[in-house]
Amino acid sequence: MITIFCAAGAVLLIGCTNLAGISLARAGARQRELAVRTALGATRGQLTRLLLAESFIVALIGGSLGLFLEVWGQGALLRLVPTDLPRIENFSIDWQVFAFAGLVTLIASLVCGLIPAWLLSRSDLRDALVAIVLALVLLANAGLLFRSFARLNSEQPGFAASDLLTVRLSLPQTTYTDRAALIQYYEKLQPRLLALPGIQNVGLVSLLPLAPKSQSTIPFTRPDRPPAKREDTPSANYRIVNPDYFRAMGIPLLSGRYFTEEDNGDRPPLAIVSAVLAAKYFPDRSPIGQRLMIDDTDAEPRVVEIIGVVGAVKQSNLETPAKADIYLPLRQVPKDGVPWMRYSTYWIVKTSAAAPGLDHLVRAEIRKVDADVAVGAIRPMTEVMMAALASRRFSLLLVGSFAAAALFLAAAGLYAVISYGIQQRTREIGVRLALGATHRSILGMILREGALLLGTGLVAGIAVALMMAKLVANQMYGVSARDPFSFVVVSVLLATISLLACWIAARRALKVDPVIALRSD
Repeated sequence: MITIFCAAGAVLLIGCTNLAGISLARAGARQRELAVRTALGATRGQLTRLLLAESFIVALIGGSLGLFLEVWGQGALLRLVPTDLPRIENFSIDWQVFAFAGLVTLIASLVCGLIPAWLLSRSDLRDALVAIVLALVLLANAGLLFRSFARLNSEQPGFAASDLLTVRLSLPQTTYTDRAALIQYYEKLQPRLLALPGIQNVGLVSLLPLAPKSQSTIPFTRPDRPPAKREDTPSANYRIVNPDYFRAMGIPLLSGRYFTEEDNGDRPPLAIVSAVLAAKYFPDRSPIGQRLMIDDTDAEPRVVEIIGVVGAVKQSNLETPAKADIYLPLRQVPKDGVPWMRYSTYWIVKTSAAAPGLDHLVRAEIRKVDADVAVGAIRPMTEVMMAALASRRFSLLLVGSFAAAALFLAAAGLYAVISYGIQQRTREIGVRLALGATHRSILGMILREGALLLGTGLVAGIAVALMMAKLVANQMYGVSARDPFSFVVVSVLLATISLLACWIAARRALKVDPVIALRSD
Protein backbone atom coordinates (compact mmCIF):
# COMPACT_ATOMS: atom_id res chain seq x y z
CA MET A 1 0.00 0.00 0.00
CA ILE A 2 2.94 2.34 0.64
CA THR A 3 4.09 1.77 -2.94
CA ILE A 4 0.66 2.64 -4.28
CA PHE A 5 0.43 5.76 -2.10
CA CYS A 6 3.86 6.92 -3.29
CA ALA A 7 2.85 6.23 -6.90
CA ALA A 8 -0.28 8.34 -6.48
CA GLY A 9 1.79 11.15 -4.93
CA ALA A 10 4.29 10.98 -7.79
CA VAL A 11 1.53 11.25 -10.40
CA LEU A 12 0.08 14.23 -8.52
CA LEU A 13 3.50 15.91 -8.48
CA ILE A 14 3.98 15.25 -12.19
CA GLY A 15 0.53 16.66 -12.89
CA CYS A 16 1.27 19.81 -10.88
CA THR A 17 4.64 20.43 -12.52
CA ASN A 18 3.29 19.78 -16.00
CA LEU A 19 0.23 21.95 -15.44
CA ALA A 20 2.56 24.70 -14.29
CA GLY A 21 4.65 24.25 -17.43
CA ILE A 22 1.60 24.30 -19.68
CA SER A 23 0.30 27.39 -17.85
CA LEU A 24 3.71 28.98 -18.33
CA ALA A 25 3.67 28.25 -22.05
CA ARG A 26 0.16 29.65 -22.30
CA ALA A 27 1.16 32.76 -20.37
CA GLY A 28 4.17 33.17 -22.66
CA ALA A 29 1.83 33.26 -25.64
CA ARG A 30 -0.12 36.03 -23.87
CA GLN A 31 2.88 38.28 -23.19
CA ARG A 32 1.57 40.97 -25.53
CA GLU A 33 -1.82 40.91 -23.80
CA LEU A 34 -0.23 41.08 -20.36
CA ALA A 35 2.09 43.88 -21.50
CA VAL A 36 -0.91 45.86 -22.69
CA ARG A 37 -2.64 45.30 -19.34
CA THR A 38 0.50 46.49 -17.56
CA ALA A 39 0.69 49.58 -19.80
CA LEU A 40 -2.92 50.36 -18.93
CA GLY A 41 -2.08 50.33 -15.21
CA ALA A 42 -2.48 46.71 -14.11
CA THR A 43 -0.19 45.85 -11.22
CA ARG A 44 1.78 42.62 -10.83
CA GLY A 45 -0.61 41.58 -8.05
CA GLN A 46 -3.59 42.04 -10.35
CA LEU A 47 -1.94 39.96 -13.06
CA THR A 48 -1.14 37.28 -10.49
CA ARG A 49 -4.76 37.19 -9.32
CA LEU A 50 -5.88 36.88 -12.96
CA LEU A 51 -3.65 33.86 -13.57
CA LEU A 52 -4.67 32.34 -10.24
CA ALA A 53 -8.36 32.72 -11.03
CA GLU A 54 -7.90 31.06 -14.41
CA SER A 55 -5.91 28.19 -12.89
CA PHE A 56 -8.49 27.75 -10.15
CA ILE A 57 -11.32 27.45 -12.65
CA VAL A 58 -9.38 24.85 -14.64
CA ALA A 59 -8.49 22.94 -11.44
CA LEU A 60 -12.10 23.10 -10.23
CA ILE A 61 -13.38 21.63 -13.49
CA GLY A 62 -10.65 18.97 -13.54
CA GLY A 63 -11.12 18.08 -9.86
CA SER A 64 -14.88 17.79 -10.26
CA LEU A 65 -14.42 15.58 -13.29
CA GLY A 66 -11.95 13.41 -11.35
CA LEU A 67 -14.35 12.98 -8.43
CA PHE A 68 -17.15 12.12 -10.84
CA LEU A 69 -14.98 9.48 -12.49
CA GLU A 70 -14.10 8.06 -9.06
CA VAL A 71 -17.76 7.75 -8.04
CA TRP A 72 -18.67 6.33 -11.43
CA GLY A 73 -15.76 3.89 -11.45
CA GLN A 74 -16.05 2.77 -7.82
CA GLY A 75 -18.05 -0.32 -8.73
CA ALA A 76 -15.54 -1.38 -11.39
CA LEU A 77 -12.67 -0.87 -8.94
CA LEU A 78 -14.36 -2.99 -6.27
CA ARG A 79 -14.76 -5.84 -8.75
CA LEU A 80 -11.00 -5.83 -9.24
CA VAL A 81 -10.11 -5.65 -5.55
CA PRO A 82 -8.92 -8.97 -4.05
CA THR A 83 -11.53 -10.56 -1.79
CA ASP A 84 -9.01 -10.97 1.02
CA LEU A 85 -8.26 -7.25 1.25
CA PRO A 86 -9.01 -6.23 4.86
CA ARG A 87 -12.33 -4.40 5.45
CA ILE A 88 -13.11 -4.19 1.75
CA GLU A 89 -16.82 -4.55 2.57
CA ASN A 90 -16.63 -1.16 4.34
CA PHE A 91 -15.09 0.62 1.38
CA SER A 92 -16.91 3.81 0.42
CA ILE A 93 -16.30 7.44 -0.50
CA ASP A 94 -17.34 9.80 2.30
CA TRP A 95 -17.10 13.52 2.93
CA GLN A 96 -13.55 13.20 4.29
CA VAL A 97 -12.37 11.82 0.96
CA PHE A 98 -14.13 14.59 -0.92
CA ALA A 99 -12.68 17.18 1.46
CA PHE A 100 -9.17 15.83 1.03
CA ALA A 101 -9.51 15.73 -2.75
CA GLY A 102 -10.89 19.28 -2.74
CA LEU A 103 -8.00 20.50 -0.59
CA VAL A 104 -5.43 18.89 -2.87
CA THR A 105 -7.15 20.44 -5.89
CA LEU A 106 -7.12 23.87 -4.27
CA ILE A 107 -3.42 23.64 -3.39
CA ALA A 108 -2.55 22.37 -6.86
CA SER A 109 -4.46 25.27 -8.47
CA LEU A 110 -2.65 27.82 -6.31
CA VAL A 111 0.78 26.33 -7.03
CA CYS A 112 0.16 25.96 -10.75
CA GLY A 113 -1.25 29.47 -10.95
CA LEU A 114 1.59 31.14 -9.06
CA ILE A 115 4.45 29.51 -10.96
CA PRO A 116 3.59 31.16 -14.32
CA ALA A 117 3.19 34.47 -12.52
CA TRP A 118 6.64 34.17 -10.93
CA LEU A 119 8.44 32.63 -13.92
CA LEU A 120 6.75 34.44 -16.76
CA SER A 121 9.98 35.86 -18.06
CA ARG A 122 11.92 32.61 -18.36
CA SER A 123 11.57 28.93 -19.26
CA ASP A 124 12.23 26.55 -16.39
CA LEU A 125 13.38 23.13 -17.55
CA ARG A 126 13.28 21.68 -14.06
CA ASP A 127 9.54 20.99 -14.35
CA ALA A 128 10.10 18.74 -17.35
CA LEU A 129 13.09 17.07 -15.68
CA VAL A 130 11.06 16.30 -12.54
CA ALA A 131 8.26 14.87 -14.66
CA ILE A 132 10.63 12.66 -16.64
CA VAL A 133 12.42 11.41 -13.53
CA LEU A 134 9.20 10.54 -11.67
CA ALA A 135 7.67 8.99 -14.77
CA LEU A 136 10.70 6.74 -15.24
CA VAL A 137 10.61 5.67 -11.59
CA LEU A 138 6.92 4.72 -11.86
CA LEU A 139 7.42 2.99 -15.21
CA ALA A 140 10.37 1.05 -13.83
CA ASN A 141 8.30 -0.13 -10.86
CA ALA A 142 5.43 -1.09 -13.15
CA GLY A 143 7.84 -2.96 -15.42
CA LEU A 144 9.36 -4.84 -12.50
CA LEU A 145 5.91 -5.74 -11.15
CA PHE A 146 4.83 -6.96 -14.58
CA ARG A 147 7.93 -9.12 -14.98
CA SER A 148 7.47 -10.45 -11.45
CA PHE A 149 3.78 -11.21 -12.08
CA ALA A 150 4.62 -12.99 -15.34
CA ARG A 151 7.18 -15.16 -13.54
CA LEU A 152 4.72 -15.90 -10.75
CA ASN A 153 1.94 -16.70 -13.21
CA SER A 154 4.15 -19.31 -14.88
CA GLU A 155 5.18 -20.87 -11.55
CA GLN A 156 4.39 -24.57 -11.24
CA PRO A 157 2.21 -25.26 -8.17
CA GLY A 158 3.03 -28.96 -8.02
CA PHE A 159 -0.26 -30.18 -9.50
CA ALA A 160 -2.04 -30.12 -12.86
CA ALA A 161 -4.66 -27.38 -12.62
CA SER A 162 -6.17 -27.81 -16.08
CA ASP A 163 -9.51 -29.60 -16.46
CA LEU A 164 -10.17 -29.63 -12.71
CA LEU A 165 -13.39 -28.57 -10.99
CA THR A 166 -13.44 -27.84 -7.26
CA VAL A 167 -16.45 -27.77 -4.95
CA ARG A 168 -16.64 -27.21 -1.22
CA LEU A 169 -19.16 -29.20 0.85
CA SER A 170 -20.41 -28.65 4.38
CA LEU A 171 -22.35 -31.51 5.94
CA PRO A 172 -25.18 -31.20 8.50
CA GLN A 173 -23.92 -31.47 12.06
CA THR A 174 -26.84 -33.55 13.32
CA THR A 175 -26.55 -36.24 10.66
CA TYR A 176 -22.81 -36.82 10.33
CA THR A 177 -21.56 -37.27 13.86
CA ASP A 178 -18.76 -39.80 13.42
CA ARG A 179 -16.21 -41.13 10.95
CA ALA A 180 -18.42 -43.96 9.75
CA ALA A 181 -21.20 -41.56 8.72
CA LEU A 182 -18.75 -39.34 6.86
CA ILE A 183 -17.23 -42.24 4.94
CA GLN A 184 -20.66 -43.64 4.11
CA TYR A 185 -21.69 -40.32 2.54
CA TYR A 186 -18.49 -40.05 0.51
CA GLU A 187 -18.81 -43.63 -0.69
CA LYS A 188 -22.33 -42.89 -1.94
CA LEU A 189 -21.36 -39.67 -3.69
CA GLN A 190 -18.08 -40.63 -5.38
CA PRO A 191 -19.44 -43.35 -7.74
CA ARG A 192 -22.35 -41.11 -8.75
CA LEU A 193 -19.92 -38.37 -9.74
CA LEU A 194 -17.69 -40.82 -11.59
CA ALA A 195 -20.71 -41.98 -13.58
CA LEU A 196 -21.25 -38.51 -15.04
CA PRO A 197 -20.10 -38.07 -18.66
CA GLY A 198 -16.64 -36.53 -19.02
CA ILE A 199 -15.50 -37.18 -15.42
CA GLN A 200 -12.27 -39.17 -15.15
CA ASN A 201 -11.50 -39.08 -11.44
CA VAL A 202 -12.80 -37.71 -8.16
CA GLY A 203 -10.60 -36.75 -5.23
CA LEU A 204 -11.26 -35.34 -1.79
CA VAL A 205 -9.11 -33.18 0.46
CA SER A 206 -9.68 -31.43 3.77
CA LEU A 207 -8.15 -28.16 2.54
CA LEU A 208 -7.67 -27.14 -1.09
CA PRO A 209 -4.25 -25.90 -2.22
CA LEU A 210 -4.16 -22.11 -2.77
CA ALA A 211 -7.67 -21.70 -1.35
CA PRO A 212 -8.23 -18.70 0.96
CA LYS A 213 -7.05 -19.39 4.51
CA SER A 214 -5.43 -22.62 3.36
CA GLN A 215 -3.21 -22.89 6.42
CA SER A 216 -3.45 -26.02 8.55
CA THR A 217 -0.26 -27.29 10.14
CA ILE A 218 0.71 -29.82 12.78
CA PRO A 219 3.93 -30.35 14.75
CA PHE A 220 5.87 -33.54 14.00
CA THR A 221 9.15 -35.17 14.91
CA ARG A 222 11.20 -38.23 14.09
CA PRO A 223 10.89 -40.53 17.12
CA ASP A 224 14.59 -41.39 16.84
CA ARG A 225 15.61 -37.72 16.61
CA PRO A 226 13.54 -35.63 19.01
CA PRO A 227 14.36 -31.88 18.99
CA ALA A 228 16.60 -30.56 21.76
CA LYS A 229 14.09 -27.84 22.59
CA ARG A 230 10.30 -27.82 22.33
CA GLU A 231 10.33 -24.62 20.29
CA ASP A 232 12.53 -26.34 17.70
CA THR A 233 9.78 -28.83 16.82
CA PRO A 234 9.10 -28.58 13.06
CA SER A 235 5.64 -28.34 11.54
CA ALA A 236 4.09 -29.45 8.27
CA ASN A 237 0.98 -28.76 6.24
CA TYR A 238 -1.70 -31.23 7.29
CA ARG A 239 -4.19 -32.71 4.84
CA ILE A 240 -6.71 -35.56 4.97
CA VAL A 241 -7.37 -37.11 1.55
CA ASN A 242 -9.14 -39.99 -0.11
CA PRO A 243 -7.17 -42.56 -2.18
CA ASP A 244 -7.90 -40.86 -5.53
CA TYR A 245 -6.89 -37.33 -4.49
CA PHE A 246 -3.32 -37.49 -5.81
CA ARG A 247 -4.37 -38.97 -9.16
CA ALA A 248 -7.13 -36.41 -9.63
CA MET A 249 -4.75 -33.53 -8.86
CA GLY A 250 -1.90 -34.95 -10.93
CA ILE A 251 0.49 -34.99 -7.95
CA PRO A 252 3.20 -37.52 -8.87
CA LEU A 253 4.11 -40.49 -6.71
CA LEU A 254 7.90 -40.47 -6.25
CA SER A 255 8.30 -43.60 -4.16
CA GLY A 256 6.17 -46.02 -2.17
CA ARG A 257 2.44 -46.18 -2.84
CA TYR A 258 -0.79 -44.20 -2.67
CA PHE A 259 -3.52 -44.83 -0.12
CA THR A 260 -6.03 -47.58 -0.87
CA GLU A 261 -9.52 -48.45 0.37
CA GLU A 262 -7.93 -51.00 2.71
CA ASP A 263 -6.14 -48.26 4.66
CA ASN A 264 -8.91 -47.97 7.23
CA GLY A 265 -9.25 -47.58 10.96
CA ASP A 266 -8.40 -51.24 11.57
CA ARG A 267 -4.82 -50.74 10.39
CA PRO A 268 -2.02 -48.81 12.10
CA PRO A 269 -2.03 -45.10 11.20
CA LEU A 270 -0.40 -44.38 7.83
CA ALA A 271 0.88 -41.23 6.14
CA ILE A 272 2.18 -39.96 2.82
CA VAL A 273 4.72 -37.14 2.92
CA SER A 274 5.95 -34.64 0.37
CA ALA A 275 9.38 -34.65 -1.24
CA VAL A 276 10.28 -31.53 0.77
CA LEU A 277 9.76 -33.32 4.09
CA ALA A 278 11.52 -36.47 2.86
CA ALA A 279 14.60 -34.59 1.67
CA LYS A 280 14.91 -32.43 4.77
CA TYR A 281 14.16 -34.90 7.54
CA PHE A 282 15.29 -38.19 5.97
CA PRO A 283 18.43 -37.17 4.07
CA ASP A 284 20.30 -40.33 5.06
CA ARG A 285 17.70 -42.96 4.18
CA SER A 286 14.49 -43.71 2.33
CA PRO A 287 11.47 -42.46 4.30
CA ILE A 288 9.36 -45.44 3.22
CA GLY A 289 8.65 -47.53 6.31
CA GLN A 290 9.94 -44.86 8.65
CA ARG A 291 7.78 -43.34 11.39
CA LEU A 292 6.77 -39.86 12.39
CA MET A 293 5.34 -38.61 15.65
CA ILE A 294 2.51 -36.20 14.81
CA ASP A 295 0.42 -34.03 17.11
CA ASP A 296 -2.94 -33.80 15.30
CA THR A 297 -5.37 -34.60 18.14
CA ASP A 298 -6.26 -33.32 21.59
CA ALA A 299 -4.72 -36.47 23.05
CA GLU A 300 -1.05 -37.39 23.14
CA PRO A 301 0.99 -37.30 19.89
CA ARG A 302 0.65 -40.49 17.86
CA VAL A 303 2.93 -42.43 15.55
CA VAL A 304 2.24 -42.82 11.81
CA GLU A 305 4.12 -44.93 9.28
CA ILE A 306 5.22 -43.38 5.98
CA ILE A 307 4.08 -45.44 2.99
CA GLY A 308 4.69 -42.99 0.14
CA VAL A 309 6.43 -39.84 -1.03
CA VAL A 310 4.68 -37.46 -3.45
CA GLY A 311 5.74 -34.31 -5.27
CA ALA A 312 5.97 -30.96 -3.49
CA VAL A 313 2.84 -28.78 -3.62
CA LYS A 314 2.54 -25.07 -2.97
CA GLN A 315 -0.33 -25.16 -0.49
CA SER A 316 -0.74 -21.54 0.65
CA ASN A 317 0.64 -19.34 -2.15
CA LEU A 318 2.74 -19.38 -5.28
CA GLU A 319 5.31 -16.90 -4.01
CA THR A 320 7.11 -18.98 -1.38
CA PRO A 321 8.79 -22.36 -1.84
CA ALA A 322 6.77 -25.47 -1.12
CA LYS A 323 6.88 -26.60 2.49
CA ALA A 324 6.68 -30.01 4.15
CA ASP A 325 3.33 -31.82 3.73
CA ILE A 326 1.80 -34.72 5.65
CA TYR A 327 -1.24 -36.50 4.17
CA LEU A 328 -3.46 -38.90 6.15
CA PRO A 329 -6.09 -41.26 4.64
CA LEU A 330 -9.75 -40.33 4.99
CA ARG A 331 -10.64 -43.75 6.43
CA GLN A 332 -8.24 -43.13 9.32
CA VAL A 333 -9.38 -39.61 10.17
CA PRO A 334 -9.05 -39.20 13.96
CA LYS A 335 -12.09 -38.52 16.08
CA ASP A 336 -10.96 -34.94 16.63
CA GLY A 337 -10.90 -34.43 12.86
CA VAL A 338 -14.54 -35.40 12.25
CA PRO A 339 -15.98 -31.93 13.01
CA TRP A 340 -13.36 -30.39 10.76
CA MET A 341 -14.12 -32.74 7.86
CA ARG A 342 -17.85 -32.29 8.41
CA TYR A 343 -17.62 -28.50 8.35
CA SER A 344 -15.59 -28.26 5.17
CA THR A 345 -14.20 -30.65 2.57
CA TYR A 346 -13.19 -30.02 -1.02
CA TRP A 347 -14.00 -32.37 -3.86
CA ILE A 348 -11.69 -32.38 -6.88
CA VAL A 349 -13.33 -33.47 -10.12
CA LYS A 350 -10.97 -34.35 -12.96
CA THR A 351 -12.74 -33.84 -16.29
CA SER A 352 -11.91 -34.37 -19.92
CA ALA A 353 -11.10 -31.31 -22.01
CA ALA A 354 -14.29 -31.78 -24.05
CA ALA A 355 -16.67 -31.85 -21.09
CA PRO A 356 -17.96 -28.31 -20.45
CA GLY A 357 -21.00 -27.47 -18.33
CA LEU A 358 -20.50 -30.20 -15.74
CA ASP A 359 -21.01 -27.93 -12.75
CA HIS A 360 -24.81 -28.21 -12.91
CA LEU A 361 -24.66 -32.00 -13.13
CA VAL A 362 -22.24 -32.22 -10.21
CA ARG A 363 -24.41 -30.01 -8.05
CA ALA A 364 -27.50 -32.07 -8.91
CA GLU A 365 -25.81 -35.36 -7.92
CA ILE A 366 -24.71 -33.88 -4.59
CA ARG A 367 -28.29 -32.82 -3.87
CA LYS A 368 -29.61 -36.27 -4.77
CA VAL A 369 -27.41 -37.97 -2.18
CA ASP A 370 -28.33 -35.52 0.59
CA ALA A 371 -30.37 -32.36 -0.04
CA ASP A 372 -29.27 -30.90 3.30
CA VAL A 373 -25.60 -30.69 2.34
CA ALA A 374 -24.43 -27.11 1.77
CA VAL A 375 -22.74 -26.81 -1.63
CA GLY A 376 -20.29 -23.98 -2.25
CA ALA A 377 -19.34 -22.46 -5.56
CA ILE A 378 -18.10 -24.92 -8.19
CA ARG A 379 -14.99 -23.37 -9.68
CA PRO A 380 -12.24 -24.48 -12.04
CA MET A 381 -8.89 -24.95 -10.32
CA THR A 382 -7.39 -22.42 -12.71
CA GLU A 383 -9.78 -19.84 -11.24
CA VAL A 384 -8.57 -20.72 -7.74
CA MET A 385 -5.00 -20.11 -8.91
CA MET A 386 -5.99 -16.77 -10.44
CA ALA A 387 -7.59 -15.77 -7.14
CA ALA A 388 -4.32 -16.59 -5.39
CA LEU A 389 -2.66 -13.98 -7.63
CA ALA A 390 -5.40 -11.38 -7.15
CA SER A 391 -3.40 -9.17 -4.79
CA ARG A 392 -0.43 -9.11 -7.14
CA ARG A 393 -2.68 -8.41 -10.11
CA PHE A 394 -4.43 -5.56 -8.29
CA SER A 395 -1.14 -3.92 -7.30
CA LEU A 396 0.12 -4.27 -10.87
CA LEU A 397 -3.10 -2.72 -12.20
CA LEU A 398 -2.88 0.29 -9.88
CA VAL A 399 0.84 0.95 -10.32
CA GLY A 400 0.52 0.34 -14.07
CA SER A 401 -2.33 2.86 -14.28
CA PHE A 402 -0.27 5.43 -12.38
CA ALA A 403 2.71 4.72 -14.63
CA ALA A 404 0.61 5.17 -17.79
CA ALA A 405 -0.69 8.48 -16.45
CA ALA A 406 2.86 9.51 -15.58
CA LEU A 407 4.04 8.63 -19.10
CA PHE A 408 1.33 10.77 -20.65
CA LEU A 409 1.97 13.67 -18.29
CA ALA A 410 5.74 13.52 -18.79
CA ALA A 411 5.28 13.66 -22.56
CA ALA A 412 2.82 16.56 -22.15
CA GLY A 413 5.25 18.40 -19.89
CA LEU A 414 8.12 18.00 -22.32
CA TYR A 415 5.86 19.18 -25.13
CA ALA A 416 4.90 22.24 -23.07
CA VAL A 417 8.52 23.14 -22.34
CA ILE A 418 9.58 22.74 -25.97
CA SER A 419 6.55 24.74 -27.14
CA TYR A 420 7.34 27.51 -24.68
CA GLY A 421 10.96 27.56 -25.84
CA ILE A 422 9.80 27.85 -29.45
CA GLN A 423 7.54 30.78 -28.56
CA GLN A 424 10.44 32.51 -26.83
CA ARG A 425 12.65 32.00 -29.90
CA THR A 426 10.16 32.92 -32.59
CA ARG A 427 12.28 35.85 -33.77
CA GLU A 428 15.45 33.71 -33.78
CA ILE A 429 13.74 31.01 -35.84
CA GLY A 430 12.45 33.64 -38.23
CA VAL A 431 15.96 35.05 -38.70
CA ARG A 432 17.39 31.56 -39.31
CA LEU A 433 14.73 30.85 -41.92
CA ALA A 434 15.28 34.25 -43.56
CA LEU A 435 19.04 33.56 -43.77
CA GLY A 436 18.44 30.28 -45.54
CA ALA A 437 18.11 27.67 -42.80
CA THR A 438 16.12 24.67 -43.94
CA HIS A 439 13.13 23.22 -42.16
CA ARG A 440 15.16 20.07 -41.58
CA SER A 441 17.91 21.94 -39.75
CA ILE A 442 15.39 23.79 -37.55
CA LEU A 443 13.65 20.52 -36.77
CA GLY A 444 16.96 18.85 -35.93
CA MET A 445 17.98 21.74 -33.66
CA ILE A 446 14.79 21.53 -31.62
CA LEU A 447 14.85 17.74 -31.44
CA ARG A 448 18.46 17.80 -30.23
CA GLU A 449 17.52 20.17 -27.42
CA GLY A 450 14.57 17.96 -26.47
CA ALA A 451 16.74 14.84 -26.63
CA LEU A 452 19.32 16.45 -24.35
CA LEU A 453 16.63 17.32 -21.81
CA LEU A 454 15.15 13.83 -22.13
CA GLY A 455 18.53 12.14 -21.76
CA THR A 456 19.30 14.09 -18.60
CA GLY A 457 15.93 13.12 -17.16
CA LEU A 458 16.41 9.44 -18.07
CA VAL A 459 19.82 9.25 -16.42
CA ALA A 460 18.52 10.95 -13.28
CA GLY A 461 15.41 8.76 -13.28
CA ILE A 462 17.41 5.54 -13.57
CA ALA A 463 19.66 6.69 -10.71
CA VAL A 464 16.64 7.45 -8.48
CA ALA A 465 14.94 4.15 -9.40
CA LEU A 466 18.09 2.18 -8.57
CA MET A 467 18.39 3.94 -5.22
CA MET A 468 14.77 3.03 -4.45
CA ALA A 469 15.24 -0.60 -5.50
CA LYS A 470 15.42 -1.82 -1.90
CA LEU A 471 11.95 -0.42 -1.22
CA VAL A 472 10.34 -2.69 -3.83
CA ALA A 473 12.64 -5.71 -3.48
CA ASN A 474 10.17 -7.53 -1.19
CA GLN A 475 7.48 -7.30 -3.88
CA MET A 476 9.58 -9.00 -6.53
CA TYR A 477 9.42 -12.69 -7.39
CA GLY A 478 12.04 -14.26 -9.64
CA VAL A 479 13.18 -10.81 -10.79
CA SER A 480 15.87 -8.55 -9.36
CA ALA A 481 14.75 -5.10 -8.25
CA ARG A 482 17.60 -3.85 -10.48
CA ASP A 483 16.54 -5.94 -13.48
CA PRO A 484 18.34 -4.34 -16.48
CA PHE A 485 15.79 -5.58 -19.02
CA SER A 486 12.94 -3.74 -17.28
CA PHE A 487 14.95 -0.52 -17.05
CA VAL A 488 15.95 -0.67 -20.71
CA VAL A 489 12.39 -1.34 -21.91
CA VAL A 490 10.76 1.45 -19.88
CA SER A 491 13.55 3.88 -20.85
CA VAL A 492 13.03 3.16 -24.54
CA LEU A 493 9.26 3.50 -24.12
CA LEU A 494 9.54 6.82 -22.29
CA ALA A 495 12.12 8.12 -24.78
CA THR A 496 9.97 7.15 -27.77
CA ILE A 497 6.81 8.80 -26.45
CA SER A 498 8.67 11.91 -25.29
CA LEU A 499 10.59 12.35 -28.55
CA LEU A 500 7.30 12.03 -30.41
CA ALA A 501 5.96 14.90 -28.29
CA CYS A 502 9.12 16.91 -29.09
CA TRP A 503 8.65 16.21 -32.79
CA ILE A 504 5.05 17.43 -32.71
CA ALA A 505 6.15 20.59 -30.93
CA ALA A 506 9.03 21.07 -33.37
CA ARG A 507 6.70 20.76 -36.36
CA ARG A 508 4.97 23.89 -35.12
CA ALA A 509 8.24 25.78 -35.46
CA LEU A 510 8.35 24.98 -39.16
CA LYS A 511 5.09 26.87 -39.69
CA VAL A 512 6.64 30.19 -38.60
CA ASP A 513 6.43 32.86 -41.29
CA PRO A 514 9.84 34.61 -41.41
CA VAL A 515 8.29 38.00 -42.10
CA ILE A 516 5.86 37.76 -39.17
CA ALA A 517 8.61 36.36 -36.94
CA LEU A 518 10.94 39.28 -37.70
CA ARG A 519 8.18 41.72 -36.77
CA SER A 520 7.47 40.00 -33.43
CA ASP A 521 8.45 41.76 -30.24
